[in-house]
Amino acid sequence: MRKSTSWGLRGLTAVAATLVQRTHPNSLRDRSARLAMLFGLFLFGAASAFGQYCVTGVGPTSAADSNIDSIYIAGDTYNIAKAPNCAAIGVEDYTASDSVNLSALGNYTLQVSLGSCSATNYTGRAQAYIDWNGDQVFQASESIGSVSYLDADLPFTSNFAFQVPAFALTVSTRMRVIMWEGASAFPLDPCGVPTWGTMADFTVNVTNSLPCPAPYNVVATGITQTGANIGFTTGGSTHHDFEYGAPGFVLGTGTQV
Repeated sequence: MRKSTSWGLRGLTAVAATLVQRTHPNSLRDRSARLAMLFGLFLFGAASAFGQYCVTGVGPTSAADSNIDSIYIAGDTYNIAKAPNCAAIGVEDYTASDSVNLSALGNYTLQVSLGSCSATNYTGRAQAYIDWNGDQVFQASESIGSVSYLDADLPFTSNFAFQVPAFALTVSTRMRVIMWEGASAFPLDPCGVPTWGTMADFTVNVTNSLPCPAPYNVVATGITQTGANIGFTTGGSTHHDFEYGAPGFVLGTGTQV
C-alpha cells in the first residue's frame, strides 16, 4: 500500500535542524537518505504518547437503578465471568482479578447483560472499549460494541462480536464496559460521569500478535533547514510512528512525532 500523501514535518524542530547542520553542514539538500535516517522513520504499531487511564472522578455517582448484571467473554485460555457490584459507584476495577487472553485477528464475543438495581428500569445505552494500542486512552475507534435500549427492554443480554486488530500490541491492556442510564448518543465517554449505571474495567492479554510490517521506499522531499516531507510505502500497516535523532541513534531513544 503506497502512501500517496507525504508526511509534513515542517516547523517541527529547531533541534532536528541543528543536528543536521552540525553533522552534515554542506550536504543537507542533496542527502535525503541521510535526512531520512536522521528522522529515524520506523513503524511498530504502537501509540507514541502514553497517558494514564482515567479512574478517579469518573463513573456513576449513584449506586441505584441501572446496572450491568453480568459480563462474560471466553478467551483462548482464560475467561471473564463477572457480576458487577450493585452498590458500587465510580469505576469498578477488576483488572487484578479478572482477565482474558485474546489473539491478534481472533474473533470473540463479549456478552453484556443489562438490568437494574431497583424495581424500575430506565432507558439508556451501553458500550465497551479495549485499549488495543496500549496508550492508556480509550478512543472511539477502540469500541468493540454498543447498544441502546428502552426501559421496557430490560433485563436483556447484548452480544458484542469483534475481531482483535492485527496491530494490537502483545501486552496486558484494559477493557472498559459501560452502562449509562439516560445517555442519548454514542460514543459513550469512557471518562464520563453518569449519575446511574456501571463502569467496569478488566485486563485483556493480547497474545500471538502479528509481526509489524516494515515501511520501505522512504523518500525525503522539500528539504529545508527546519523540516522535510517524508514519503514511504507502508508494507500493509495502518498505524505508524515517527522518531528522529542524530544519525545512528538507537530507536526508542529519539524524539517521536
